[in-house]
Amino acid sequence: MVIHTILIASIAWIMSVSIYLGQVRQKKNPFAVFIIFGLGNGMLVRKIRERFPDNYIYVHEPSEKIFHKFMETVEDIDFIIDEHVVITVGEKNKRSQNRSIA
Repeated sequence: MVIHTILIASIAWIMSVSIYLGQVRQKKNPFAVFIIFGLGNGMLVRKIRERFPDNYIYVHEPSEKIFHKFMETVEDIDFIIDEHVVITVGEKNKRSQNRSIA
């Protein structure tokens, strides 16, 4: 199993991830799993779903505030309400509060 781990921290990271996804795209592997730390505006998840429709994506958003803001502002959530996308929300030390949506 191949696992792609992506940590979004800045614009430079987003550019690096875009280049990386371009390279990965040429070597599609339906068994690869994408792991993303931080939901942000959701665009990365949307792009991965578009390019890799058969792969699974695990997203962990540690901030409940960011997740709620995302849910309030996003217009089209079809790309995250998908059997291939799992999102958990909450801090590690609040393990009992982690929630999964799918």
